[in-house]
Amino acid sequence: GRATPRGSVGALLARGQSGRTIALLVFHLVASCTYYGLTFAPVASFGNDAYLSQLAAPLLETLPLLLIAPLANKHGRRPAMIGPLVVFAAANLALATMSTSATQRRLTAVLAGRMSGCTLNTVKWVVTAENFPTAIRGAGFAAGGLAGMLGANLGPLIFMYAPSPFLVLSSLCLL
Repeated sequence: GRATPRGSVGALLARGQSGRTIALLVFHLVASCTYYGLTFAPVASFGNDAYLSQLAAPLLETLPLLLIAPLANKHGRRPAMIGPLVVFAAANLALATMSTSATQRRLTAVLAGRMSGCTLNTVKWVVTAENFPTAIRGAGFAAGGLAGMLGANLGPLIFMYAPSPFLVLSSLCLL
């Protein structure tokens, strides 16, 4: 057969690279879908003050952004990916099971989910860069970006169509 040219999109699915490519595309999709699903969730589903949530979230998202690189460097990439996924899943599972009248606990769960989601969306680019050879890194970034954009569009739709959107977001992290 004809060889796939180096640097082409087809090289992303070449033997030896296809498993990593598919895993990274799923990771981009899930990281974006879960984060943007939670970020753009209807305010009524949180049972708390929308203004307080939107003020606190960016302030609290800064800390994980500063800490994730040194932690990933010290403990490895896998824990840097799995840890935030577990926190996000637990936060959304808590939101799925908590009463809407528990406003402070719900706010804590929302903020924990957003912090971990923001961390995932940072780690995914580092992991992508490290898992694609130089010749196809640009194509890998482009494919990851497309998967992330798809996830970012699907995330908020979960709240329109799923009977238990927080449970769906939590379940996505199990992929």
